[in-house]
Amino acid sequence: MIVVPDGPLHQLGFQTLPIYGPHPHYWVGDVTVSIAPSFGAFRTESPRTAGKGRSLLIGDPISPDPKLFPRFDFSADEIARIAERLGSGVTKIMQRDARPEIWDERSPGDFDIIHFSTHAEANQQSPLDSSIILSPGGGWPGGGDFRLYARKIVDVPLHAKLVTLSACRSSGARTYAGEGLVGLAWAFLLAGSRNVVAGLWNVADETTPQLMDSFYAGIAKGAEPAEALRDAQRAMLLTEYAKPYYWGPFQCYRR
Repeated sequence: MIVVPDGPLHQLGFQTLPIYGPHPHYWVGDVTVSIAPSFGAFRTESPRTAGKGRSLLIGDPISPDPKLFPRFDFSADEIARIAERLGSGVTKIMQRDARPEIWDERSPGDFDIIHFSTHAEANQQSPLDSSIILSPGGGWPGGGDFRLYARKIVDVPLHAKLVTLSACRSSGARTYAGEGLVGLAWAFLLAGSRNVVAGLWNVADETTPQLMDSFYAGIAKGAEPAEALRDAQRAMLLTEYAKPYYWGPFQCYRR
C-alpha cells in the first residue's frame, strides 16, 4: 500500500491505525505501507547503479550539548548489530569521527545503505535547516558546527537503495502543496535515495536497537525496505514492547 498523504495526515503513522472487529489489530498486520511524500516524487527516477554492496553506518557521536542532546546509551550497540547483519563492506563512523564534514569526505554516493543513529532536529519554519546532530567539527572542542543540514544533503547525489534515520522526528515537520512533508526524509529522497526510513515522533532508545536489528536482518536476506520494516514491527508486537509508541514512529518513504 503506497500512501500519498495530504496536509496533517503526514503526521499520522498509518501502520498504527487500529482495525476493530472480532480480532482487533493494527493495520501493519494486514498490509505493507510505504509513504510517498507527493506525486512529484515519482517524476524522476534515480540511477540504479549503486555502491557495490557497501554500507555506511554513522552514530554514537560526541554530544555538542548533553542537556539538549543527551547521549543515546544504546547507539553503539545498534551500530554493532547492524554491522554484523550486513557483513562485509561496512564502514562505521562513530564518536569524534562522526562530524558533519564526513558527508563530503566519505563520498556517500558510493554506498548502497546509509544508516544514522543519532539525534535529529526538524525545523518547521525553515525545513531545509532541519538537521542531523553529529559531533562538533572544525575546531572542536573550541567550536565548529555539529549539524548536517537538509540543504547540504540535497546537494550531494546519492545512489542508495536505503537511508535510515534512526532518530527522533527525522521525517519532517512542515508540509507544502505539491511537495508534501519537507525535511530530512524529503532531502534524502531528492538527493537520490530510493527509500528512506525515518521517525515521525520520539523514538525509544532502549528498544530501537532491537527493532533495527530485526529490520536489517530482513534487509540482509534481500527483503525490500518496506517489507523488512513491516516484519520488524510485527515482531515487536509479540514482545513486551507491543505498544505503537515503541515501533510505530518509523515509516518507509519511497520515490
